[in-house]
Amino acid sequence: MGYETTLLIGELFNFQVAAKTPEKYFQLISTLELCKTGKSAIWDLPWKNETPDEMKWYWYAPTGDGDKQQYEDRYGDFPQPVPLIDILEALEYEVTQDTYRRFQWAIA
Repeated sequence: MGYETTLLIGELFNFQVAAKTPEKYFQLISTLELCKTGKSAIWDLPWKNETPDEMKWYWYAPTGDGDKQQYEDRYGDFPQPVPLIDILEALEYEVTQDTYRRFQWAIA
């Protein structure tokens, strides 16, 4: 048993919509299905939004009707954007450790 990991790649827009909680739009450019990565350096990055009552990021799901704003992942966590360079550094570290076959593919 493990967590399915999908890397969402996109661009952060700083405009906000009218809402009780400030929200920012994360436009998806690509997604990478990493499946079950296990414990790795990417999990040490600050990907989890610990204060969703203060700020939320939303995106539109790449599947389905694409018309519903998503704030949570499938496990009930609220993700937040992480700079791409930080993701790449974590993936490159993992490749040197030879931990998971999909990390080399994700770097490409």
